[in-house]
Amino acid sequence: MHIQILKAFHASCASLSLGLFVWRGARVLAQRPVASRLWGRIVPDSVDALLLGSGVWLAWRLDQVPFASPWLTAKLAAVMAYIGLGFVVMRLGRSHRMRLAAWLAALVVFAYIVSVAVTRSPLPWGS
Repeated sequence: MHIQILKAFHASCASLSLGLFVWRGARVLAQRPVASRLWGRIVPDSVDALLLGSGVWLAWRLDQVPFASPWLTAKLAAVMAYIGLGFVVMRLGRSHRMRLAAWLAALVVFAYIVSVAVTRSPLPWGS
């Protein structure tokens, strides 16, 4: 697959993943969980699997290796933080305040992930 097409696919998956996270998080915070198993779990999980798969494929095609590329290591660490915060929002948060704080933090982490990906720097706003 042409690298530009792969990058566009990965970016599209990231955008769709973010949109679904914002929508699901807003519903959880409004105490109106998604009733449909398809839209509540299957579609977001499928998009996230495609996002992860395309990210791995993209790193492989660009000859980037975590721990050898500081920006990729930072991005992977941020992805893990984003996933953890998502679990707090969707399942583990014991209070509305905790879920809201995790939701907002996850959005900031997502912005950091995008910034690192674009600049290829682990310190994209200060370098």
